[in-house]
Amino acid sequence: WLGLQLLLSRRIISKRKAVFAFALLLVGFLVIAGPYMKLKGAVFPKKQLVQFVPNTQSPEVYEQEVQTCSNGVYAAGFAPSDIAGALGKLVQRVGETLMWFFVLALLIGMYKYFRERNWLEPERFFIIALVVLNVLLMTLLYCKYGYMSKRHTLPLVVFTIFYIPVGLQALASWLNEKFSKTTERLLAIKANTNFWFLVLFVVGISICIPKLLRPIRTKKQSYRDAAQWLVKNTSKEDIIAVSDIRFGFYSGRR
Repeated sequence: WLGLQLLLSRRIISKRKAVFAFALLLVGFLVIAGPYMKLKGAVFPKKQLVQFVPNTQSPEVYEQEVQTCSNGVYAAGFAPSDIAGALGKLVQRVGETLMWFFVLALLIGMYKYFRERNWLEPERFFIIALVVLNVLLMTLLYCKYGYMSKRHTLPLVVFTIFYIPVGLQALASWLNEKFSKTTERLLAIKANTNFWFLVLFVVGISICIPKLLRPIRTKKQSYRDAAQWLVKNTSKEDIIAVSDIRFGFYSGRR
């Protein structure tokens, strides 16, 4: 954005302010990232995926196995099918975070808000830039390392979640135009946009409440139950052949 302020004739701030802001931003980045880069010995340190293996072996074998696991990278690749898979996984994670109900409202809200804005306005530029950058990073993460968690896609939701009310308002206006006469006749009330907004809001909250009230570690309980059974019915020397390493982790088995 600062570069555009320097290059384009249409600008929001002066060139002097843009240069000063760019220098300040660069200094702030180097103060934080410089020591980390020096410690790692690279501008972009390599990512290591460490697989935790229960210490049921000798220290030498255990150390060698952990080193082997940390050097193994499970890559999906950068083929078109892999990129499509990454985008599909991204949509899935964002949809799960928004309980799917608010996805349409998010898309409508962003379209409605940004179509009438100037591209050089800071809010519009930075939100779009953050969304594009986040999508690229998530695609790179999935294609190179083969996984994508909800915690990775959470910033994308945080950046855009405030446009959901705009989308709900647009949906409420559409519902009001389509069903207002029927609603007034059946419910004997004067339906308006606020009424339909309240209906959508209540439905969305009703969908989210069960998950909000569910204990955080509910999903892990099944793993713990299976691990408890393994502890009681297997010995420490037994090897558990499962694709999910959490069974071995919770049971203390290999």
